[in-house]
Amino acid sequence: MENIEQKLRQIAEKSDISPYFIIGEFVNQYEKMIKPALKEGNIVGARSVIGLATMKLPIVESCRIPINADVFTSYKIALLYLGGLLKQDVKPKLMDDLLNNVERYIKEVELRLRSNKDYQEGRGNLG
Repeated sequence: MENIEQKLRQIAEKSDISPYFIIGEFVNQYEKMIKPALKEGNIVGARSVIGLATMKLPIVESCRIPINADVFTSYKIALLYLGGLLKQDVKPKLMDDLLNNVERYIKEVELRLRSNKDYQEGRGNLG
């Protein structure tokens, strides 16, 4: 795992990829795939998407393009909450609490980046 993270960091450091695009992609995947799967109790179906999103965190951390600290913190906390699902089974009440917390951080990201072109492109809102 460490080797993959190192390679992802190297890619990010050498490219002009926007961290806001990656965050927009994550929010889009959360709303269209992760959240519906979790609401149906399909943790297994959500795990692969969560795993892929989590693997992109080193890219966001290493991007040459600076990122707003508040946005990054909300994004990272949402990923950390979801990452907990990769390690353990979650009871329904805890799942509701987890989703509520993730929703709160997703809404903060959305509020701060709603006018950011790269974020909107990652969300799939620009063509």
